[in-house]
Amino acid sequence: MWGFIVDRIGSRKAADIKEALVVSLPSPILRALNNRIVNFVPQPFYAKSAIFVHVPKAAGTSIAVSLYGSRVSHQPAELLRKADPQFWSSAYKFSVVRDPYERVLSAYHYLRIGGTEEAPIDDRRDMRDVDLSTFENMIYWLEKNFHNIRKYNYVLWPQYWFVCDQAGRIMVDDIFKVENMPDLQRELNARGLISGAIPHVNASRNSNKSARDILDEDIKRRIFSMYRRDFEMFGYMS
Repeated sequence: MWGFIVDRIGSRKAADIKEALVVSLPSPILRALNNRIVNFVPQPFYAKSAIFVHVPKAAGTSIAVSLYGSRVSHQPAELLRKADPQFWSSAYKFSVVRDPYERVLSAYHYLRIGGTEEAPIDDRRDMRDVDLSTFENMIYWLEKNFHNIRKYNYVLWPQYWFVCDQAGRIMVDDIFKVENMPDLQRELNARGLISGAIPHVNASRNSNKSARDILDEDIKRRIFSMYRRDFEMFGYMS
């Protein structure tokens, strides 16, 4: 049934409906509906007893394909816990974050090309008023609209929104960094969740230079101001 709904209205609108249901319904009802009518918690999570909180634009597709054999949606930890508190308590929970400079630059290229075949931008939150003519113009636009950023595509949301509860407490067992993928590979291999390395499945920009080298100081200052909590919480230098 849920697959039919997704086919009819698109993955982004379906995800919005799913999120609204998780927010509004009590946990017992969500558990009764879960994986019967709506997959609030992706079925592959149960098979592995591992919950991957997928932060957008942080190598998540590569990780999900290696671990589960398929992509998984971008659901905040708090919603996953509410959908099935018992499973949340027993499963291994982890997430992966990325240098905010790299992530916002990657997000720009992703938005500029219109998303991916699986999740085109037209099927996502309204982005028509976003200035994507240049990266700098997107940052200027972002500054003016950051107070209302939840309205827009979640590749622009702060990373801590995905892994923290409303009080700002980290909810997952481990947080790894894209820049230190061997740490994640060792942990998942040690737990018997994967075998071998994690391949790079998705890439929205192709450059040998880091964002820190490419971006000028004014733009970096603006990005830091908006994503300051990501920098500080996850140990990234400004």
